[in-house]
Amino acid sequence: MADDQQIVVEKPAPGEIIAPGYTFSTITDQISSVVLTRKTPLFWFAAFGFGGSLLMLFLLAVTVLLAKGVGIWGCLLYTSRCV
Repeated sequence: MADDQQIVVEKPAPGEIIAPGYTFSTITDQISSVVLTRKTPLFWFAAFGFGGSLLMLFLLAVTVLLAKGVGIWGCLLYTSRCV
């Protein structure tokens, strides 16, 4: 461990961080254009619709459970064992 040398990277000068001719704004525009210019595939809308309908079904099941109680599962006893 004592023989290992630690490499210390000094803070670069402000002009050395990005290439000449570029600014932080141009780099941000180039990176974000990949995401912002592509159209959303139709599959995503179908998947979100399907996921949303499953969420609504789950919320309906929880609402019925809270409104009627555990009797909807066939447990009519008020004990921990419902056989």
